[in-house]
Amino acid sequence: MHTGQSHLILIPAELLNKLELQTGDGLGGFTSSGLCCGVAVITELNKNHGLTIYGDDPFTPEKDGFAEGEPILLRQYQTEQDLEMNLLIEFDPSFPNQGNFAGNGISALKMGETAIGTIGNSGELAFNLFPNPTKEKVTLSWWQENMRSATIYIFNAFGQVAKEFQFGISSAGMQTVSLDVSKLERGTYFIKLHADQKYGTKKLILFR
Repeated sequence: MHTGQSHLILIPAELLNKLELQTGDGLGGFTSSGLCCGVAVITELNKNHGLTIYGDDPFTPEKDGFAEGEPILLRQYQTEQDLEMNLLIEFDPSFPNQGNFAGNGISALKMGETAIGTIGNSGELAFNLFPNPTKEKVTLSWWQENMRSATIYIFNAFGQVAKEFQFGISSAGMQTVSLDVSKLERGTYFIKLHADQKYGTKKLILFR
């Protein structure tokens, strides 16, 4: 049984067409290990939706929900085509939690694009990036099951490595690192995170 700790994700109506969602399709909230902790079914294409996801119940031995601060991964299910798809999304920075689970927290989707995958896909690492856009520093947070080193690459628009950071991970669980990007020129970059034998990529905007 889930505890009372939950987190609401707001899904604006204008995003549904961008994600090619249809009535009857579903959106699910997943932990980094692939555990589904909440599902929303699209009922109307011109209506805002909400997805409620649940936290881990501390009174049960197995992990059955999100840990505090764990990044939220979203996946959609297209009923007509019988396809499950990973969502590479950005969270609205004006909402407090920006895609990290918090008890009684709230996040909102800002924009998104789809990448075909399956529920069991272990090659994708969910992480959050904030603030984005930024001027001087950016913080990454992700959930890591094992004590392994992490490497972060920042690529410019030409695919060249502009910065590389390496971190030793001393314990499993929630990881948070802050990067100094003040010396990079303004523009669009891509951050690629390698950790726990997985990887993930997100776009970063720098302004001056």
